[in-house]
Amino acid sequence: MVEANTTLQQERVKADVHREVAHMEALERREAEFRQQQEREREQARDAQLKLRELAAKELKERVHLERELVRQQQQNVILQRGKLIV
Repeated sequence: MVEANTTLQQERVKADVHREVAHMEALERREAEFRQQQEREREQARDAQLKLRELAAKELKERVHLERELVRQQQQNVILQRGKLIV
């Protein structure tokens, strides 16, 4: 009977240890998944910032182009007006 109790206690301890190990492994997996999710979110934020910068640069380039075109047209208007005054 003493031997049966000892064996039963050993089995309980083994089961407790097994449960604790499984619990710790699950916690480690969740923590790793959490870190991976955080890294994905950081990458998405960096990508979004890069896209915003690219968009801002594209808009600025287009604005500069439009301003140059406006200046060119204004210069042509001045030349045409001078030509009308001479005639």
